[in-house]
Amino acid sequence: MSRLPQPGGDVDTWGDVLNNYLLQQHNPDGTHKVSEVLRVPAQIGLILASNPALTNGLGWKPLTKTDVGLSNVDNTADTAKPISAVQQAALDTKISRSDAVAMAVAL
Repeated sequence: MSRLPQPGGDVDTWGDVLNNYLLQQHNPDGTHKVSEVLRVPAQIGLILASNPALTNGLGWKPLTKTDVGLSNVDNTADTAKPISAVQQAALDTKISRSDAVAMAVAL
């Protein structure tokens, strides 16, 4: 029956090669060296993503709108956004500043 390699536990030439390989990203007890595996980037705005094509199946990638569920959101300027009929009706009842000044002067 085969067994999993044990970092630091195999001896001879192939054992040494295997141990040197495993100890790159594992501690002697077999646990992962998290800082080596994840290699936290200095750049901000990146997220840890699971992807089999990436090193160790994990990697850092830029955060996108899709990652946070905002793929259908755009950056339309406020002045280009439509308003509802209710909002327009309320605005239509407002008086202009010049009318308000004229009313104040008349008082």
